[in-house]
Amino acid sequence: MSLPDIKEWHVETLRLTVFSIEPISGVGREWWKQVTKFDPETAVNRPSAGEYFESGEFLGGQFELKTAFNRVDWSLSFPFTDLPGAPKPEEIHALTFKWLMAFKSWLTSLDFGVARVAVGAVFIKKISSIAVGNSLISDYLHFVNVNDGCEIEDLMIQVNSPSSFKSVEGLRHNRIIKLGVLERQVITIGPAGFPNAASDTVLRCELDMSSPLGHQHAILASDSYELFSEMVHAYLSILKDGMIDE
Repeated sequence: MSLPDIKEWHVETLRLTVFSIEPISGVGREWWKQVTKFDPETAVNRPSAGEYFESGEFLGGQFELKTAFNRVDWSLSFPFTDLPGAPKPEEIHALTFKWLMAFKSWLTSLDFGVARVAVGAVFIKKISSIAVGNSLISDYLHFVNVNDGCEIEDLMIQVNSPSSFKSVEGLRHNRIIKLGVLERQVITIGPAGFPNAASDTVLRCELDMSSPLGHQHAILASDSYELFSEMVHAYLSILKDGMIDE
C-alpha cells in the first residue's frame, strides 16, 4: 500500500516548547500579543507554583501559552478533529506555514538563553478499518510488518530515529514518531434532547522533535527559529515519505 497524500492528514495539535537555561516568568512580557497580534482571552498567574497561563482563539483553534520554571509551552489544538460539530483546521500546508510565521519574531528576539527546543504535532487521518490502519503503520515504518488480514487491534508503535539539523551544527536531535489505530466516539445532545453518537476509525500520528537532554550550551536566538523551521519540515517529511533513516 502506498502512503496517502499528505493533504489527507488533519491537524489535531501543534506544539512548540522552549527550555531556558535559567528560570523565567511570562508575566508582563506580552508574548501572546507578539505572536498573535491580539490580547489573550484569559490569563492566569499562579506565582506560588511558578506558573502563568494565557489562552484564546488563534488560527481557528484553541491556542495556549504556559510558562513554568524554565520552559515556555505554546500549543494549538483542534479537539475531535473531523468529528461532527468540531472546528476544522486549515489544510495542513497552509496551517503549518502560518504556524511557522507566527513565531518568527518571537523566537528571533528571545532575551533569555535557550537550552533546548522541542516541536510536537499530532495528526489524524480517517481510515476505513483497523486493518487498513495497521497496514499503513507498516508503510510508514519500513521495519514493521503487519500482514494483510492479521487480526491485531489496539496497535501502537513508538520509535526514535535521531537526526541532525543544519541550524545547530554537531547536535543530534530526537526524532520520535508514535503511530496508532484508534476508534473514536463522541456523543452530542440533539435539539430534542436526545443523544446522538458519532464514531470513526483513525490513524493517529504523534511526532516529537527535540534537542537532547544532555545539551549544555545555549542555542542562539538567531538559530532558534531556523531549528524550529527545520523540525517542522522534518515532521511534514515523515508524513509525506515515512520514517526514513538519517
